[in-house]
Order: sequence, then C-alpha cells, then structure tokens
Amino acid sequence: MRADARDEAERRAANSAERRRRDLDLRNELAKADFEGVGWDLFANELAKYGIAVMVVWMRTHRIFGECARIFGARRGKNSGSRSLRTTGPTRTGPTSRRSW
Repeated sequence: MRADARDEAERRAANSAERRRRDLDLRNELAKADFEGVGWDLFANELAKYGIAVMVVWMRTHRIFGECARIFGARRGKNSGSRSLRTTGPTRTGPTSRRSW
C-alpha cells in the first residue's frame, strides 16, 4: 500500500473512532436524562429530518422498492398470515414514467 493511501486509511479510521466516541457520549447523555427533555427532542427532530431526507431520495430514485423487496421479500408468498407486498393502486413502470396517481 502506498504511503498516501495508508495515511488516508489511518485518517479515516481515526475519524471513525472519534465519531463513534462522540456517538457514545451523546447516547450516554440522552440516557442520563431518560431519553426525555430538550436534548432528546432536538436529537429526535434531527433524526427524523435525516430519515425523511433518505426516504425522499429513495422514493425519487425508486430504491425504496428494492429495499422493501430485500427486507420483506423472504416473507412474500408464504402463508404466514402476513400481508403480501402486492400493490393495490397504480404502479410506475420505470424511472421515466410520469403517471399521476
């Protein structure tokens, strides 16, 4: 491995370790407050904003369908009492479909 690539790998590892340490510190602070109060409200709001942003991108790019199939696909078609992934409304035929629902 070249020296610059090794340095980059070490930098990323250090950043990752620091990020995990900060995440643990945040988790511990939230736990001390029983996951309530202003700190929790701020954290939950930021987490929700991030989740919504991810879902918007996944819906626009149709990735949501692949993710659902990956997660729930193993259950599809089995008679286990769970609902299938069949759609009940119109579906898009591809990323260029402009059909209005």
